[in-house]
Amino acid sequence: MKERKWKPVMILTVLFVFIAIHLTGCNNNTDSLILSGTIESTQYKVISEVAGKIIAMDKEEGTALSKGERLAIIDSIIQELVVKQKEAVVEIKQAQLEELKAGPRSEQIKQAEAGVNAAKAAVNTAKTSVENAQINYDYWVDMYNQIKLLHESNATTENDVKDAKYKMDTANQQLATTQKQVQSTQAQLQSAQSQLDLLKSGSTTQAIKAAEADLKQVKASLEQAKIILNKYNVTSPIDGTLISKNVQIGDIVNTGTSLGTVADLNDLWVSVYIPQRHIHAVTLNQEIDITTVSLPKEQIKG
Repeated sequence: MKERKWKPVMILTVLFVFIAIHLTGCNNNTDSLILSGTIESTQYKVISEVAGKIIAMDKEEGTALSKGERLAIIDSIIQELVVKQKEAVVEIKQAQLEELKAGPRSEQIKQAEAGVNAAKAAVNTAKTSVENAQINYDYWVDMYNQIKLLHESNATTENDVKDAKYKMDTANQQLATTQKQVQSTQAQLQSAQSQLDLLKSGSTTQAIKAAEADLKQVKASLEQAKIILNKYNVTSPIDGTLISKNVQIGDIVNTGTSLGTVADLNDLWVSVYIPQRHIHAVTLNQEIDITTVSLPKEQIKG
């Protein structure tokens, strides 16, 4: 049996009621069956979905709340920083994608071409150094052989032979070093040429798709962080009245902590049990009279 006409301010203080059901017997005499019960309503626990410190809780018990109206605030400074960090990542990924789609700028191509030309010049210089080192080495090989023959005929000293061999070995080392330089500069030229070719060909479809997927992923992560941030503002799930308040400012709450209870006082009822011997005299939608302990002289129809 539901009653929707009672004022919420009264419901908070008057819970125990008496119900008078009028019974009509076969002799048309009317009696009243007096039953007692407690006013009930649909109640919703307001649960915290995040952990933290309560920094605002300005609603008191008995306060009427609208659906979505703020009940409490939990300190969210850490989550706010998380959101800002993810926003920065989204901006970076967005810029990278736009750069890929726009393709290389003329300045980038010119810079890459200059790098190729510099690498070619370095290769040519290294090859010239090899040629000179080869000539120097061949010269000292010949000189060493001549001095060695002269030494065999006692026309020169042992020190002259050692000195010529030392200079020949040194020239050989210089030749090996310049040959490695040629290999290194050729590798640099190949890398510079590949970079230039890549810039001229533009970004591949696969690279753009990968960047788009990456951007989509970081955007989803940002939205998730924002959803969590909103949970630090705890709101009423319904239009109702705050009938219990479980926390105060400064309290530390965990995920799942009940901050309070909100009741829908526009949907009230009283549950009573009718003795079996009177069941036959009661009908569906039958009118009843309701009185309360606190207001015994006031009758409410139900």
